[in-house]
Amino acid sequence: MKKLLNIVGKVAIVYLMLSGIGVHSANADIAVVISPSNQISSMTEKEVKRIFMGFTKRFPHGGKVNIVNQSEANAIRSDFDKSVNKTTMAKVNARWASLAFSGRVEFPPMLNSDEEVIKWLENNTNGIGYIDSSKVSDKVKVVLTIP
Repeated sequence: MKKLLNIVGKVAIVYLMLSGIGVHSANADIAVVISPSNQISSMTEKEVKRIFMGFTKRFPHGGKVNIVNQSEANAIRSDFDKSVNKTTMAKVNARWASLAFSGRVEFPPMLNSDEEVIKWLENNTNGIGYIDSSKVSDKVKVVLTIP
């Protein structure tokens, strides 16, 4: 019995490591960020959700928006989808697959780290992404913070 519990415990640890559960949530808030040169100063959670779910291709002021997502391997991605999009990563991906299949949009690029998102925003003045709030610098402008 003791051996079985030990195996179950190890399997649970591996599952948690692979799924990323708790890795980001315990660390910091999520910062929705844009290029500092963008004229937007803040956004609502609803506006951000409409952009990241593909319901709109424009910022609230009307300017075109380019989305960047974090990689599915990053815990911040699932935290963002749960907190902002109010759904699972699988459902968000299904939504984007449907939009891409219709020919209306392309999948947003997926980057592997907060640093890559920050660098991407340096070259995409109409871009929007999200990072761990502890990584915010003067290279990005925060428009929404998600606890």
